[in-house]
Amino acid sequence: MEAPWAVALKLLSSPMGTVVGGVPIWVGAALAFSEARQFSAGRLLVTFTGAVLVMGWLNLSNDVYDAETGVDVEKHESAVTRTGNRGAILGLANLSLTAGVALFGSLVAYLGDVRIPTLLGAAVAVGYMYQGPPFRFSYRGWGEPMTVLAFSLSTACFYLVQAAVPGAPPAAFTPLVVAGSLLVGATTAIILLCSHFHQETVDRNAGKMSPIVRLGTARAAGVLKAAVLSTYAATMLLVTAGVLPLACAAVLPLTLGRARELIDLVSNFHSVPLRIKPLKLLAAKWHSAFGLSFACAVLWHAFAA
Repeated sequence: MEAPWAVALKLLSSPMGTVVGGVPIWVGAALAFSEARQFSAGRLLVTFTGAVLVMGWLNLSNDVYDAETGVDVEKHESAVTRTGNRGAILGLANLSLTAGVALFGSLVAYLGDVRIPTLLGAAVAVGYMYQGPPFRFSYRGWGEPMTVLAFSLSTACFYLVQAAVPGAPPAAFTPLVVAGSLLVGATTAIILLCSHFHQETVDRNAGKMSPIVRLGTARAAGVLKAAVLSTYAATMLLVTAGVLPLACAAVLPLTLGRARELIDLVSNFHSVPLRIKPLKLLAAKWHSAFGLSFACAVLWHAFAA
């Protein structure tokens, strides 16, 4: 068994956590520069650290609550499985959340925009209801929509952190900010969808009605492919409507390689647990490529304006 603090530290510094936690920050900062011409490296560092801590709480507490239902029986990377100490992991999760919220609290005290804690609090509440008792909405098949909501709220929050100017009028939520936040939420939800494919049997036995359990792997693979392609279609539609800058269309081809890897794997091995297990990692890489490309496109447009 590993020491709980060592497991928690590894999780906080994991590439997956920093990627998923980082994309809303990159996009939020790019949107703030585009829409308000504001950027602060100090705020970016505090925001990133706080987001990693909050994501650490989400992942650690998720392992604790899933251990209670038995859905993680075959998840050897679970923090509870690796330590055998559910109480210590829950304590470290709550400590991580407290530290993250404290960092954001220092920003709120300086910036004075009450929308920041409102959005962050809503995102954390959605994150808890997704996994924690008595809600456990992810067990009812609502995990993906709740992920869209939580990460859209987070992106909007991080935009305000960068865009806010103490004593000045509040930064506006423009159509570009709303669209960018929703795209981050949607691509994050695709990671969650991908995480279910290799554990259909375990989810079913634990009573977790994930999309894979509800639909079966073949139909769920079709939903995943449609979701990825719809992300590109929605982006192009928003560019055509003038909501997103033309640069967003120009950078989309940079992400197609990752999308193709994702679609090929789920098309060929959706029903083979050992072969489909890397799907979540591929989805995270695609999500990162899409988010970074989107942020670069927004900055490109801002500098060219």
